[in-house]
Amino acid sequence: MWEGEKLTKERAFEVSGIKTVYWLSEFDKVFFGLMTEAETIYFNTNEHYRQSVETETREDRFIKKTKEQFPAHSWAKSNPILQRLRSVKDAIEIVQLLLDAGADPNMLLKLIYYKPLVILLKKVLEESSIL
Repeated sequence: MWEGEKLTKERAFEVSGIKTVYWLSEFDKVFFGLMTEAETIYFNTNEHYRQSVETETREDRFIKKTKEQFPAHSWAKSNPILQRLRSVKDAIEIVQLLLDAGADPNMLLKLIYYKPLVILLKKVLEESSIL
């Protein structure tokens, strides 16, 4: 589910590369269809060790509602999978991070022709905990 800037379906595809885009009003119908094909649902939970929960979040309500609607499904936490994926960056993600940090686009274009420099740049970024 996209929680960022409000976009047209066309712009959402341009930004994300995702070809199938639904409006939020279609969520329940689409989600039900997906759940008829799934055996396990992976829930996003806040697992910060210093977390102090005092109020029920929107995510908490979604989890509760889904467990009630689909009691036959098994469920698991998505956090272990997401933690592993966060450390893996595609080249396009690295470029986007650099651009977001204010890197000069012309400099990045020049780097494309120097693969050893790109490998070195990635190593430096990893060591500096940017990646």
